[in-house]
Amino acid sequence: MFSNLLQVLYGSVDMFVVGQFGHTFDVFGVSIGNQTMSLITNLVLGLTTGVTVLLGQYLGSKSYRDLSKIIGGAIVLFLIIALGLTFVMLSFNNEITLLMNTPKEAIEATKSYLSICSAGIIFIVGYNVVSSILRGLGDSKTPLLFVFIACMINIVVLVGYFQMGAKGAAIATVSAQGFSFLFALVYLCKKGIGYSFYKEDICFSKYI
Repeated sequence: MFSNLLQVLYGSVDMFVVGQFGHTFDVFGVSIGNQTMSLITNLVLGLTTGVTVLLGQYLGSKSYRDLSKIIGGAIVLFLIIALGLTFVMLSFNNEITLLMNTPKEAIEATKSYLSICSAGIIFIVGYNVVSSILRGLGDSKTPLLFVFIACMINIVVLVGYFQMGAKGAAIATVSAQGFSFLFALVYLCKKGIGYSFYKEDICFSKYI
């Protein structure tokens, strides 16, 4: 719960800093862009919960070989989802901005924020997939630590780029999400899942 809360607080931190140093249209841009990206984040959070549930069920039933198949299937499925979401968000950036009834003076700031954050959707999806795997295997504390570190990175980078307004806020958010995903991935690779995992497991499974 705390991990999920910290993730959606990215935008609030962005708005706070931009509100202190930026222009009114930058605040509008971050606010509207954050609403849209929060929708993406919550969608991904909900979908990756399915991975946690499946892993928990198979771990409980001691179907250890199936754990690897679930993880491999999740990698393929969520890679497709990440690329699809990125394509939609970047392709329809202008339409989404207008659909949100963005004030004219904030349109460019909103589009800039959305385009940069949309390019980082792969990090949002990647982090949540790795976190769902760790939680499914019984480790819920490590994902919280990674997202906390990401929040700290977000603040540090954001302060450094505060003069760039909405664009700087987006760069800080994507940077933090990228580091969060990288840390989580490296940790999972070094720790391992505790069971055999082969390259052949990374494939699409209709059943899973």
